[in-house]
Amino acid sequence: MTFSVKAKNEILSANYDGNEIAVLCGVILSCGSIIISNKQMSFTITTENYDILKFTKKIIEKLYPHAQIELTGSKKNLGKRVSLSIDSESANQILKDCGIICLDEYGRTNISLVGDQHLLIEKEGKIAYLAGMFLGAGSISIPTSKNPEKTGGYHMEWSFSSGNQADIVCELLTNFDVFAKIVMRGENYVVYIKGSEQIGTILATLGASESYLEIENEIVSRQMRNLINRQSNCISANIDKTVNAGLKQLEAINLIDSIIGIDSLPQSLREIAKIRIEHPEASLQDIVELLDGKITKSAVNLRFRKLAQIAKELGETND
Repeated sequence: MTFSVKAKNEILSANYDGNEIAVLCGVILSCGSIIISNKQMSFTITTENYDILKFTKKIIEKLYPHAQIELTGSKKNLGKRVSLSIDSESANQILKDCGIICLDEYGRTNISLVGDQHLLIEKEGKIAYLAGMFLGAGSISIPTSKNPEKTGGYHMEWSFSSGNQADIVCELLTNFDVFAKIVMRGENYVVYIKGSEQIGTILATLGASESYLEIENEIVSRQMRNLINRQSNCISANIDKTVNAGLKQLEAINLIDSIIGIDSLPQSLREIAKIRIEHPEASLQDIVELLDGKITKSAVNLRFRKLAQIAKELGETND
């Protein structure tokens, strides 16, 4: 099950009491088609998510108990188009109540692609309308630990054939401090949101709290993985640094030994040189511990620097 489907299933189970017309309006506008036959208007709703049809059917049956509703397809038709159709009389009333069809001052029937704006006065109506729009025309993609190769980041969108619908969704989102953009994709107007914080905000607003928490968990998981990777890279770099430093120190000690012999060195330098020969990959801290903590890391480092200086002078003299 995709993240989009999981989020939509949560939205389907939210409470829309008192705002059923607003969510129904959003669904019809986002995935419905108006049908005109014999001077009668009806509509069908077509989607790949059968649960959206069952949700819509339940609302219509609650508000319009005499409506004759027919579902084509079933939940088994996963990934295929399924549809809901309704009798003309009930459909006509629903379209009027949603403000999708209305009469102008001359008594002519007009079709509105955004519905009745009076449905959007209250906050709950705005949420219900946005939820309906997302159910019909929305999708979300997020990077997950199960899909680490995904690099597109957090992305939420609504796709509409009408610029007016895209505009109203953008406007409604600003009421919840979510700022979307619109881009053309072919002939469609796509409203999109980037970033986990904004997407999480609108998911929580629409009632998809589990999906919101999943995003939060993914963010924490990614941060932990990044931290572990950084620490691992840092450890690896430190190991490389230690090994390279040890090799240079060995080169200096071998040069000294080949020219004057390390036994000719002062006892403090001779001791350090022999330990380096015996432990070529040891870090400064390892050498401190091998010396039973008698001197500090700074003192060990200073002695290696003296050995390097002696090797340099011997090399120049030998040249």
